[in-house]
Amino acid sequence: MVSIFVAPTATALPLASNSELDSPLTIFSLGFVLPSALGPLLAAMLYVVPFSGQVVDGWLAYTCTRRSAQRTLRRHALLSAGIPFVVFAGGTILLGVMSFVLGPFGLDGGRATDAGAAMFTQIMAVSTPLYVLVFAFWQGLWAAIFSLMSYLILLLTKRRALAFSVPLIALWVDNAALDLTDNALIRTVSSIDPFSVVQAPIWVAATPLLWWFAALSALWAVLRLRGLEVPAFR
Repeated sequence: MVSIFVAPTATALPLASNSELDSPLTIFSLGFVLPSALGPLLAAMLYVVPFSGQVVDGWLAYTCTRRSAQRTLRRHALLSAGIPFVVFAGGTILLGVMSFVLGPFGLDGGRATDAGAAMFTQIMAVSTPLYVLVFAFWQGLWAAIFSLMSYLILLLTKRRALAFSVPLIALWVDNAALDLTDNALIRTVSSIDPFSVVQAPIWVAATPLLWWFAALSALWAVLRLRGLEVPAFR
């Protein structure tokens, strides 16, 4: 968990040595290359991976009664979303401090030159700390979505390989398909790493949430309909 918490900063520092660092925002932007490529897998590692043992080994089915099953599922769902949210948001805030406060440019060093460079940077016109907090919330939200999807697939299939690979493959297919159709602005990758595209209204970055929320809603509906008949409880 600690290693993923510091992943944005750990990713940014080596990349920075090979980049032209003209502002603190440039340093900050380098931390989101890895999450945009492997975000679903990184998020699942924080809770779903260790929890998967209870499902695959049958411990969840053994300890849950019909009365407590829904309560147990909700509790694990909250944990599978909450832990990645906190870790990814915290890691982003840490990177923000390293870039905007402890870096060589100071707190306001990049505001004038970077405003308008990428999605969300319009918030910097109001406050740089606010920009970092909003961006941290955004990263945490995506981590929660990816982890929840892995969690639901695990319950419905009882297969680790599917739970950890399907969200990752969906991210890659989303990226390739929308890139080929010249819709790069609404790729999920562009929402996670908005520095990879030009600035657009914030609602554009939120567009990929529609199909991810739709997929989560469908998985949750199937889980509720099947109840204790899902593989996780067999």
